[in-house]
Amino acid sequence: MMAFNALRRRDVWLSACIVVGGFAYAPQVRGAERTGAVSYTAEQAEHGAALYKQNCAVCHGGTLDGAFDTPSLRGRLISNWSGTTLDKVFHYISKAMPLFAPGSLKPADNAAIVAFILRENDVAPGPRELPSDEGALKKISFPSVGGKRAKKTSSTSP
Repeated sequence: MMAFNALRRRDVWLSACIVVGGFAYAPQVRGAERTGAVSYTAEQAEHGAALYKQNCAVCHGGTLDGAFDTPSLRGRLISNWSGTTLDKVFHYISKAMPLFAPGSLKPADNAAIVAFILRENDVAPGPRELPSDEGALKKISFPSVGGKRAKKTSSTSP
């Protein structure tokens, strides 16, 4: 009987350690899941506006409305990206754009252009810059923009 009680105490002790350890670990996991909020700074989007004007406007237009053979970067095309992780958008821009010199921009510049596109699709800025690391961007979903046309700002005019 004495050995049974010792074994039972050990089992209770191990169970308690597992439960307490699980509670200590759980907030870290939940915190990692919540990093999915889109955040970019207004300054990052302004930098992206200047880069867009230099590198993208020739094809996509000064107001992001596209042209006959190039897609608009607002409205329906952007709503198709909704729910996709930002690493996919970032990767595409990094490897395929600008059309005349694919892959020529630095990662931070590509992130700034994505921030600008988000701003022009009515996604509000936040307290942190949009990361330029694809691993970090895998945790962030492109927000739903509903396919509505964003308002034009003076920074997007030609």
